[in-house]
Amino acid sequence: MICFVTNEILPGRRGGIGFYVEEAMSALERNGIGTCLLISIPQVDRVRTEQHLRAVGISAPVFAAADYAKGELAAIVPEEAFQNPTYATSYAVSRALVDICKRLPVEMVEFTDYGGHGFVPIRRKKLLGDFGGQVLAVRVHGTAEVIRASEDRRHSLQAALVEYYAERYAVRHADVLIASTPSMLEDYNRLYARQGPGVVSPLPVRKLTEKPLPFRPPRKPPCKVFCVGTCLRHKGPEIFVEAAVRLIKKGLKDVQFVLMGRDMPTSIRYGSQEEELKRLVPDELRNRFEFRCTAYGPQQLLEAAQTCSFVALPARWEAFCLVAHELRWLGVPLVLSPIPPFRDCFEDGKDAVFTDGTAGGLADVMGRLLSGEQTLTGRENVASLYVDTSSFADVYRRQVSQGAPGASTLAKPTARHDSPLVSVIVVSDGSAELLRATVHSVLASSHRNLEVLVVGTGPTSGVETGLGEDGRVRAIANRLNDRAAAKNAAIERAAGDFTCCLHAGRTISEQYIERAVAALERNPDAAFVSCFSGIRADGTERLVAVETPYGLDPVLVTLEDRTGLGNAVMRHELLQRHGVRYMDGLFAYEDWELGWSMAERGLTGEVLPEVHVFSDERAEERTRPQKWIEQYHLLQKITAAHPDLVRAHPAEILRAHIKAELATDTFLTDAWLLQNYRGLRLIRVGLMKCIQEGPRTMCSHAWQKVRQEVAIFRRGLSARWKAKSKKTRDESR
Repeated sequence: MICFVTNEILPGRRGGIGFYVEEAMSALERNGIGTCLLISIPQVDRVRTEQHLRAVGISAPVFAAADYAKGELAAIVPEEAFQNPTYATSYAVSRALVDICKRLPVEMVEFTDYGGHGFVPIRRKKLLGDFGGQVLAVRVHGTAEVIRASEDRRHSLQAALVEYYAERYAVRHADVLIASTPSMLEDYNRLYARQGPGVVSPLPVRKLTEKPLPFRPPRKPPCKVFCVGTCLRHKGPEIFVEAAVRLIKKGLKDVQFVLMGRDMPTSIRYGSQEEELKRLVPDELRNRFEFRCTAYGPQQLLEAAQTCSFVALPARWEAFCLVAHELRWLGVPLVLSPIPPFRDCFEDGKDAVFTDGTAGGLADVMGRLLSGEQTLTGRENVASLYVDTSSFADVYRRQVSQGAPGASTLAKPTARHDSPLVSVIVVSDGSAELLRATVHSVLASSHRNLEVLVVGTGPTSGVETGLGEDGRVRAIANRLNDRAAAKNAAIERAAGDFTCCLHAGRTISEQYIERAVAALERNPDAAFVSCFSGIRADGTERLVAVETPYGLDPVLVTLEDRTGLGNAVMRHELLQRHGVRYMDGLFAYEDWELGWSMAERGLTGEVLPEVHVFSDERAEERTRPQKWIEQYHLLQKITAAHPDLVRAHPAEILRAHIKAELATDTFLTDAWLLQNYRGLRLIRVGLMKCIQEGPRTMCSHAWQKVRQEVAIFRRGLSARWKAKSKKTRDESR
């Protein structure tokens, strides 16, 4: 049985990917392979979706991830704990798949590449060996990161950056990557530094006639030229409109230009993408355009194929483009952009003409076709170009029969004769009660080969009062009054293969160290493994909050401390080899700074998607460091200590910080301006100083990008100041 995870099947409103999923499920069922569907977004009603599938002849059961993100099923980690919709959805998908695989004989799960739906399930398999009996595959459709890059849109808010992180992880670590064309498979392996196996599997194409229609050459005026596809920037509709306007201004007559496809609310300026496209057309030329910006069905596509001269598809990005293949089946000449999926599937001069991807190039090609200067000959035996349902099903049969690549080794860590020594460092601020609780939980761990090093944050911390009589526990002297120095002093004396730093008052589950060490042994490139941590109501086992770190990303780590390093089990030898240590002189946020240090050296870390570290509200309040009054000075200090990290990603880091600050709803208040403008200035000064002090060879391009971002920021700030000043003047009058 194959389980498809998607957010694209919407009853009455299915897009190209939704159509693919339906066709794939139908093809597999006709060939004796069972299917089921997991809907990954909460807006879709499971019952309506199931009714929709029954109406098109698909008997697959339907599950909704939203059912696993609320109520008793989400009692351990509530949805709001993730602070990010991508992470929350992927966690709910993981919980749903665990239940589905218990109830149904699922042998393979196919995730879409966008949205990071496979992030947590694939991580669970990689770290814990879960889903060992299932092949976890990712199908290439176009990640949000790739599509936004093709549209030249810069999404630098934290939510988008976490989505990109999840997408990269899922693509890079999936058991198998499935692409529709060889070029797409090659591009994804390069873009995402993927080393795993891949499969080329063309999508099933909807055939609107029993047999392919004979190819017909482009018609001369009077005629209509179509651009078909959803109104999204990566589909290139504005390129079509601009090219058409150029042709009309050059004197082209008796040609009507038609845009056909569902409108989308993605225009930054106008909301509606249709409205933005209409604004590109001068008023005197409006009668030469038709905007059919609604969802179209098979009948509308057949009518377009019968009435058009040719169809232009000037997409900036496509993974396959089903409509192009549907139109070729109908014998329609095509004008295509030179992107790899089109180059793989169409022949220039036969069934299509390729442009250079610009509006000018498209106008030139359309002009030659309409004037008869260029002709197309068509392709012979079009029916042979498309796989039948049995060939499509064979791809899945082969993947299931081969099993998950490496599944046999994922279920267990690297074999070794002895259990590795783990040095657990407990940092105490002098409370014997909190210290005893932490040490007791560590000694109760199922991993028995460990030592506990208790270190205080100063000479009068009184750590000896909480040691007990266990010979595995010893005190480490430290005369400096900060946590970073305390941890460094203990790490220097640690004898373990792995180290784990805990603050007194935090307790761990019996399985945490054992599961973290096993995950590290399965993944020798990981510098650390952390986990979720929960805060309990005082005196109870009930969790009132859960912290959900996601791992180590070189841009995200500069925005927030969500690496999980505060409770991580770290590979001792790797830290020593790279010279990673806590920054001396930091009495707080030392774990955040350690993340900068690791990211600067190109190290990676993992997070077990389970709660294994606990603290009480009272203890957490006592051990939580007080924020600096001038937190931006802290950021500037950490930035100055890690210039190589900033130089590697200058524009991305600066843009992310500016977007993070400008995203606040209280931007126009005096309090916000007084509190944050100085902070933004310090961020810019710190980042630019790192860039200016770097080598000339890397500074030139990056520096220009940063200057552009700062100019945008200053214009925005100036505009808001003017708006506030005008509002103040109006109120005073």
